Amino acid sequence: MLKKGPVGFPKDFSHMEELKYKHYIWSRSYSDSAIQAGGFVGSVVEDYKGLLPVVTYLNHAMSFTGNQ
Repeated sequence: MLKKGPVGFPKDFSHMEELKYKHYIWSRSYSDSAIQAGGFVGSVVEDYKGLLPVVTYLNHAMSFTGNQ
């Protein structure tokens, strides 16, 4: 965990503690029946699309502009 938050964020930022972490993990479990059901690939794609705001937020926090 970082000792202080990323540059550009105010010291009183409401989610500063979360920004100090160096590693983030998101996961989702799928049942066997969900994997075997039709439309599973579409479900996975939608799940990944749902992570885009998180990735954008973290890239901003680290001042990375590669996804813009």
